[in-house]
Amino acid sequence: LSSGHEKKTGDKKVFGQAEKISEKYKWGIPCDFTITVFEPNIEGFSRDQIKILIFHELLHIGVDAERLFIKPHDLEDFKVIIDEFGTNWAEV
Repeated sequence: LSSGHEKKTGDKKVFGQAEKISEKYKWGIPCDFTITVFEPNIEGFSRDQIKILIFHELLHIGVDAERLFIKPHDLEDFKVIIDEFGTNWAEV
């Protein structure tokens, strides 16, 4: 999904957000998760930077034998991104 709204957590811009769809909304949203990109916050990002952002958000999607869930940030996720794309991927 794309949002025309700017999102922040404290002083930091939020570039994207993965969310699990609650049962309440399953009737109208035929998927288990959404990923929202906040357009004002990624202005100037290259196509590759947007791909990396989506990849990062996909790392938040958790699946096990019993449930679907959102995984919080952890060092392993950041290591995967740094190993793949370097440390300064978000610099425009």
